[in-house]
Amino acid sequence: MDINWVATLLLSVIGSIVLSIVANIFTDPIKNWLARRSLVSKTQRIETLKSELEEVEQFYNNMSKLYLNSIRQMAIGFLLIGISIFLFLFVMLGIIQPNNVIPFSGFLADALNKPIPGPLVLVGMLLCASIFLNGVRLCAKQIRTITRVLEFNEYKAKTEDRIIQLNTNAVNRKS
Repeated sequence: MDINWVATLLLSVIGSIVLSIVANIFTDPIKNWLARRSLVSKTQRIETLKSELEEVEQFYNNMSKLYLNSIRQMAIGFLLIGISIFLFLFVMLGIIQPNNVIPFSGFLADALNKPIPGPLVLVGMLLCASIFLNGVRLCAKQIRTITRVLEFNEYKAKTEDRIIQLNTNAVNRKS
């Protein structure tokens, strides 16, 4: 196996993780900027902010609901991350040692112990990345919700200010 290929693969995985983190950090500011540009998107953004605030307020008023939801969301997130790692290892094992992917014999094992074709490797890697990033997204969303609940008063004030600002900009644009 070529070392450059492994380095490229590792760099692409690390790069995708970094890009997903950066995307999560800049999502709200970009949504607000886009909402300022269009009346329709402003209305949608205001409704989204109101529904998020309502959801966080429900969790703030009922912490046991927050705990149960957090456990469920994190479990699903970690399950997706685990599945993606398993698939990644399965694809990598098929590339490195194609005759030893399935350790038992039989028709299915013989069919699966053949080298994995290049396009299938690409599809497998994209599937792994997609599942992994969805798991990370679920966990990040739940961590963001927990943070908002823990800092509820500050979050509520900022969100209400954003809503007022978007409403003010919408009224100014209409006239």
